Amino acid sequence: AVVGTTESPDVITECITETDTPESLACAGATSSSVTVSWTRPQAPLTAYGASFTDQSTRSTTTITAEVGSTAQSYVLQDAQADQEYHVTLVAVGLYKDSLPVTITCGTMTPPPEDFGVTSITSTSMRLSWTQVSSSMAIGYRVWIRTWQS
Repeated sequence: AVVGTTESPDVITECITETDTPESLACAGATSSSVTVSWTRPQAPLTAYGASFTDQSTRSTTTITAEVGSTAQSYVLQDAQADQEYHVTLVAVGLYKDSLPVTITCGTMTPPPEDFGVTSITSTSMRLSWTQVSSSMAIGYRVWIRTWQS
């Protein structure tokens, strides 16, 4: 501002743009002990991503957090519980500000039975046995039998 011949000191302001969110967050894969999520990188310069996986299938909610490198476009949560759904939240960590969170729900697979085998065979029947994995919530099994000629 100028009054007569006197000027006021300069006013300096700093504007910071929002950090855009990661896009296309998806469940990219699962096993009985892992969940993989993938996304498309936002345009803003980043320092990292913050990922959290909340297991809401158990009586007590458990959240696992991870810091993921700024160039990553996927993350694998190892040592996940079998037969569980995980609520995944991903945030892009910008130079000055974090993005809004994006979320998705992904699930782990049912583990296969252990000790599967044939216990007896006759000309008209076959007896199979297996042990259900203790962490499995399977309520039944499907058995396919295929014949072949040698």
